[in-house]
Amino acid sequence: MDIDDLAPYSSHESLSKPASLEELLEFQDWRFVKEAYELLLAREPEKEGYRFYVSRIRSGVSKIQILKEIGTSPEAASRGGSITGLRKALILASMGSLPVIGSIFRRLFSLEGNSTQEVRLRVLEQRDSVLSDMLQAIVSRQNAVDTKLSQVPQLIGDLSRQLTSLSERIASLKELTASDTQNVAQSVEALRQRQSMFAQSTEDLGHRLVAFAQSIEDLRQRQTTFAQFVEDLEQRLLAFAQSVEDLGKRQSTVETNQLPTLFQTLSDLNQRQLASDNDRDNLMISVPVALRRLARDIAEGEKKMMSLEALLESRYEKTR
Repeated sequence: MDIDDLAPYSSHESLSKPASLEELLEFQDWRFVKEAYELLLAREPEKEGYRFYVSRIRSGVSKIQILKEIGTSPEAASRGGSITGLRKALILASMGSLPVIGSIFRRLFSLEGNSTQEVRLRVLEQRDSVLSDMLQAIVSRQNAVDTKLSQVPQLIGDLSRQLTSLSERIASLKELTASDTQNVAQSVEALRQRQSMFAQSTEDLGHRLVAFAQSIEDLRQRQTTFAQFVEDLEQRLLAFAQSVEDLGKRQSTVETNQLPTLFQTLSDLNQRQLASDNDRDNLMISVPVALRRLARDIAEGEKKMMSLEALLESRYEKTR
């Protein structure tokens, strides 16, 4: 946004650039902020900074304080901008803000203070400046209106001449021959046909756009369905992995609990066979008993393995 847009009441008149602090302090309101930016920062004020400092100066903040805030910023230090007499004024302002003796310095060097009365006076001074700008802008606008009003007779004459020329052209059109009129009618008819074709093309384009939008909507719905399918597949894969993990645990349980029992049974059978090698009668009695126990244990192990396989098969079918 341009600085003139931020100062709606300015008259946009060319003003001389201040060469010293005294000349800068003669400026009021937005002009003071603008010139302070150009002297200290070598640029136009940005929108936020402009409004901030204009608001502060209109609320009664002293101009020296505003120059201090702008001049002591990191940007001002990097750009190296300066105003003749500003440093001395800042030192005196700092001395004038001291307690007790500050009032002496203010009276001695005619420094601005921050009392309620002084703040009100600065506010009134800025209001006077704004009102003066408004009045000047009103006068400029009134002068512009007067200038345009003075041009009204000339505009009326030009309009009258244009109407006369238009009447002459209408009269010449009425004098067209029959062939010329027919050619004009044919041209008009061709133009209407082209207009009709264009309207039809526009309608077809609208239908195609609607169909394209519907296709996009269908594609989005399919994408949502596919995402849901992927999510369901992930859940099934997790369930299958859990089933495999449970199968591994059960198989480990079988290996841990059943196989040692079977091995222990075989060990007992071997020990009994060794103990009865010298006793034929005992051997004839103990061997069938041990074999029957072994067959029973093997049958029980087979049943457990079959039930485990059936359970795994049912879990696999559920996860499909």
